[in-house]
Amino acid sequence: MSVGGPNYTKLQAWGRMLKEVFGEMPYLVGSSTTSKQFRDVDVVVMMSNEKFFSWAGPHGKRGVRWQALCASFSAWGKEITGLNIDFKIQQVLDANKQHKGTRMAIGIEIDDSWRDPDCPEFLKFDFKSASDEVFDHPQEPSE
Repeated sequence: MSVGGPNYTKLQAWGRMLKEVFGEMPYLVGSSTTSKQFRDVDVVVMMSNEKFFSWAGPHGKRGVRWQALCASFSAWGKEITGLNIDFKIQQVLDANKQHKGTRMAIGIEIDDSWRDPDCPEFLKFDFKSASDEVFDHPQEPSE
């Protein structure tokens, strides 16, 4: 991936939010997966036909609902990551036809089960907290 270190962290954190919203894995596709010279960062969420039309509306990619959804999520992605995001939801078959190149999952949760409990404190790094610190969002009140 060629978006750079700090942008990579922000993109991964945003990807986790996309996965939570759509219930599907988001993917980085296009030139930003292979080159440092990219115009925008293409992110897609692929879904079944039924799920796609429930989000996009009956007119699919020709409808204003799909266009507004993609534009809104693109703007949100740009705000969160600082990257020129081009976001789309797509039907799986369309996505597979359109993107024959590299497809990289983003927003993968970090599994901390590999950590050695006897690891010295100064070597421990809390990946989950680090990605949460990217955003200035309020925490849930504890009861």
